[in-house]
Amino acid sequence: MDGLKEHTTPEPGQIVSRHFFMGKHFDYDVPRREWTDSYLAIIIQEQEEELGMAEDDEDKEDIEHHISIAKRLQRLLPIIFPSAEDLPERTAPWHEDLSLKNMLVDRDGTITAILDWEFVSAMPYWVATESPQFLNGPTREKEPVRNDYGDETPEEAEDRKSAGDAQDNEGKNELYWHHLMEYEQMKLRAVYVDHMRELRPIWDAEVADGVLKDDFLGAVEQCAAGWPLWAIERWIDVVEKGEFLRLYDVLEPKV
Repeated sequence: MDGLKEHTTPEPGQIVSRHFFMGKHFDYDVPRREWTDSYLAIIIQEQEEELGMAEDDEDKEDIEHHISIAKRLQRLLPIIFPSAEDLPERTAPWHEDLSLKNMLVDRDGTITAILDWEFVSAMPYWVATESPQFLNGPTREKEPVRNDYGDETPEEAEDRKSAGDAQDNEGKNELYWHHLMEYEQMKLRAVYVDHMRELRPIWDAEVADGVLKDDFLGAVEQCAAGWPLWAIERWIDVVEKGEFLRLYDVLEPKV
């Protein structure tokens, strides 16, 4: 215990990424130097193992498609991350799971604590130009009208409570609250951007400089999750043509 007390000041250590030690990933023989390439190599090795255990042609076809998407992303690496770029690059602490579930608030709505710091890493600066997770969501430009939505039925209320959701829906069904959340997230994203512009006058240029890299990382993470592969493939098609399309606009079309 005495030894633990002597070292209580947080200090940077090696990066910790869930992807590298989930399941059998830790034991995979993949290079650990180029981080994104290693990330993709793990996806490919995992899917190749699954391919050997495929039970029918449909499963085999799905797995082969998954592998092909990962390999296409690998081929994009030298295009999106040219080796001639100067190193080292700027980094910033980044909380990858800064969701509402990881925020504690008091009765007045004041944030009192933020949880889940074990995977916070010093990431390339372009990663930190994306919005915090709790602000992410579809772009809903029209505010939902409460009276346009149906009321919550007694059965829906009981199912919600049984699932552990103790929030009061005030008599309206959940669709209304989902759409209201999407609308308010969109409004708050604008507030966030305006605040960042005040703090950093070159914020828009910094975001523009990192947007393709940020989307590529998002595509890799979605590929690791295994869905939606059709959306990742569409995004790759556009990038390979030298055109530009935000990954989020493919994953979450405007509503």
